[in-house]
Amino acid sequence: MIVDGRNGAPALRSRYEHVRRLLPLPDTLAPELLVPLDEREITRYVLREWSLPTGVRRLVRNAVAGSVLRFTTLPDVRASVTVAQRDLGTPFLVRAAHELGVPGDADWYLTLGHGDVLTRAVFHLFERGAGRPSWILKFSRVPGYSDPFDRDERALRLVAESGATVAAHAPRLLGRFEVHGFHAALETAAVGRKLTLFLQRRGNADTKRRLVDDIASWLIEVGSSTRAAPSALDAERARMRDEVLPLWSDHDVADVIDALPPVPAVLQHNDPGCWNIVVERGRFTAVDWESARRHGFPLWDLVYFLTDALVHLDGADIPPARRDRHMQQLWKGEAPSSPILHGWVRRGADALGIRHEDVGRIVMLGWLHHGTSHLRRANSGGRHGIVLDDASNQPLSFRAARIWLTDPALGCEWPAWRSRAAAS
Repeated sequence: MIVDGRNGAPALRSRYEHVRRLLPLPDTLAPELLVPLDEREITRYVLREWSLPTGVRRLVRNAVAGSVLRFTTLPDVRASVTVAQRDLGTPFLVRAAHELGVPGDADWYLTLGHGDVLTRAVFHLFERGAGRPSWILKFSRVPGYSDPFDRDERALRLVAESGATVAAHAPRLLGRFEVHGFHAALETAAVGRKLTLFLQRRGNADTKRRLVDDIASWLIEVGSSTRAAPSALDAERARMRDEVLPLWSDHDVADVIDALPPVPAVLQHNDPGCWNIVVERGRFTAVDWESARRHGFPLWDLVYFLTDALVHLDGADIPPARRDRHMQQLWKGEAPSSPILHGWVRRGADALGIRHEDVGRIVMLGWLHHGTSHLRRANSGGRHGIVLDDASNQPLSFRAARIWLTDPALGCEWPAWRSRAAAS
């Protein structure tokens, strides 16, 4: 029995032995998380790490809730979902993870796949009574859809083989399985909050800047420790030439890749936005390595990460038009955090021996690649008979690529950066 609304539990407890209250966050209309209200430690963890109190009222509300949770569970102060069962029923995917070491009585909360249906959902699994998760269980919402799990398995094996520099800031794959056609994978949990929330929350600006610097430094170290001969990029160059650049045929980019001289190949995460980095007390873990490449282009991850992180440091993350403008200003040297970006790009190029005159071409190729990711995702859905409603939308990365192609201060030469790099 499932009851949607407030105060559904009392009536159900008289008829069912096992009743669970789940709080949808941020609301019932567009839930991103389902939190078990009767599990105090999990509720406290979610309120601490997943919420973004933006005003005094919300700050006070979370503080009161945290105090209450030290002694008892939260009441139904807002609409929740109540699930009643005659027998104690562990979700079948969580039950299947027992063979990989998850206890039979593990607690959990659920993050739902948002966006399109190909996005995976995740059980965050806790030892009974623990205040921090030990595992995450990713699962597909589409029967038979194994693509991201295959990529994850290859990528995390690659991470493990790439040395301590990489592995120290990545989860470990513990195993994968399939139940009733639904694919799933178990990983060690990254404990803490997403970097996006950490940077958006009120806090010490210097602390935030130090963390951004630490991650940027790590990305450069990853490149240095995994660098390979330029010939290792041959396949990636061919992919860009044959599959990506033709999608931008309305611009004069056909010869961009051929004009780039040999540069080293590096391990590439390929999606290191702040949403894929989890932080706690100065430590960080990069998650969701499914798009990683063993031999990718240098500087792509560094610029991608800093473009996302610095928008939060500068407070320009919303609305979308303001964010587009900030990206353009950031790259051109006109945003408050431009010196941070330009300085790290120079360190990254110098660490790999990349000529400054080649940096702009490498960075622009990165945005042309990311700017077509929504088309690749739509193709992936099509192979499984799924039509993505928003496949024709223009995501942020697509708009970023357009800016690089049309602004004379950017492009292959990136004169805005080269002039500052030469002066420093």
